[in-house]
Parts: sequence; structure tokens; C-alpha cells
Amino acid sequence: PPPLPSSGAIVQPTRRKSCNYRLRNGANQEPGSTVISMGAATGVWHLLNMVSPSTALAPNTGLLDFLQSRDGSKATVIFAGHSLGGALSPTLATWLKSNGKLDHFNAVHCYPTAGATPGNGEFTALYMQTLPSPAPGQSPYQIWNADLWNTLDCVPHAWTVPMLSQIKTLYRNDPIKEIDVLVDVAIANTLASTVSYAQIANQPLDGTLTGIPTTILQFLEQMAHQHTTAYQELIAEWLTPVPVPPAGAPQTQSVDPTQARDALVERLVAHAGQTALADAGKVEVVGGVLESMARTLFKQI
Repeated sequence: PPPLPSSGAIVQPTRRKSCNYRLRNGANQEPGSTVISMGAATGVWHLLNMVSPSTALAPNTGLLDFLQSRDGSKATVIFAGHSLGGALSPTLATWLKSNGKLDHFNAVHCYPTAGATPGNGEFTALYMQTLPSPAPGQSPYQIWNADLWNTLDCVPHAWTVPMLSQIKTLYRNDPIKEIDVLVDVAIANTLASTVSYAQIANQPLDGTLTGIPTTILQFLEQMAHQHTTAYQELIAEWLTPVPVPPAGAPQTQSVDPTQARDALVERLVAHAGQTALADAGKVEVVGGVLESMARTLFKQI
């Protein structure tokens, strides 16, 4: 998809429905403004502009058009996602519901997991007002409209500065130089944005260490486990995927993991090279760590 312009409208291709927006530097935000990160904004923009393939059950249709074409009087819509999806699902659901795009549905819920913080305190308040979170059920994971996160998962520790600082020794490890550098870069970027990030309503789930890392590789392996497979033990039991109808075409897309990994590695290393650090040695360390991180995560996933 094309990059997000600095200003314009989120446009639904089939019906030309739009939502105006303007990108702002964090330093220029007005007091009391509802702000989300550039990553969250770009992700939501792409989701709203995607059109289903011609082989889908609802072919050549955008998400908003699809939702508004349904009879929702007896239907419940659930926005769910893990990791990046754990940040995008509450952001997208908040925009759609607060703008009256889902009023015809009987109920709307959100079930994000392992999501990073998408916005500031004002966004958190808007989310809680739009999608209030009830008390959990018998098990901690039985709760709507709260980000469920493993307490040993690094990703949900972004982007609030106190939580970012915890990552350095999250696994009871002694300081590891490369991890410390990465966390320092993340904290510096967060502070430079001048956005006071605040977690949305959330439900922490107590994780279990599988070992105390002493090297960067061991740290990354622990991080990959805590962000992926550990959730299988924290949230219900393994569910069998819904089978594809006998005469139907697959409704999901697949990618070559090697190509996806290599593309991610290139992007991460390029980003590290652009990092504004006075210490050139730190830039080299960040680049090496990001490459190792990407390869380790893809190996685990």
C-alpha cells in the first residue's frame, strides 16, 4: 500500500467514505488532544483501505463497507489481534464505534492480546468510554475490551517509559549490553515524541520463565517465547481452526517466511543505521541486535 500522506482523508475505495486526519509532530500537539502513534495510525489506515480479494466470500469489499452492509440486529462484532494486532484492534474499534459506524450491531467487543500502547492518556480515556471493560470471568483471560498481556512479554511494555525501563532485566538477568542499548534507543524515541503514552484498559497475566538469559541470544529466545507460545498456556486451550468449506477457496493469505524474514531484517537494519546516536558504536550494536532479533523471532514463530 502507499505510504500515509501527511494530511488528507482515510477513504473507502468502493463508496468514497472518508475520515479527515492530520499528522502532527508530538511537540505541536494541543493540550488535551487525543493522540495515537504513527505506527498505529498507519496500520489503521491500511486496514481501512484494504479491499478483499476476488476469491473472498465478500469479494472486492472494504472493511467498513462490509460491516455496514450486514444486518447487525442480532450480531456481535469482535475485534481481535495479537502483537501489532493487539494495538490496531482497539484503535480501529474505537474509531469505528465512536464515529457511529457500528451502531446497527447488537454488541461490539474487543479482545486484544500482547499489544503495545497505541496512544496517550486521552486516547485511553476515549477507548474506555467507547468500549468499557467489565469485570473478568472465572479466569483472568475471560474479559472483553482489555489488552491481555503476559507480564514477561517485552512488547506490551512499549511505549510507556517506566515499563520500557523494566525490559533490561525483565528475565531476572544481569545487564546485557545490546539489550540495554536497544531499550535506551526506544526510551529516547519515546521521549522525543513528547507523547505521554498510557496503557489502555488491560489484564496482566503472570508469565513463567523458562530460564534466566546470560547472552543476547538467550534473551531474544526468551523474548520470542514469551511473546508467542507462552500465550497458549495463559489464554484458554488450543482451538482447532475453522475448516475451509469443501467447495470454498481458502480465506486466509500465506507468505513465504524466509522472504518475510529477510524483508524485515533489511528494514530493521536500515532503521538502525538511521538512528540518531552520537556514538557510532551504538549504531553498529543496534543494527546487529535487530538483525539477530528478527531472525530469532521468525525461527520461533
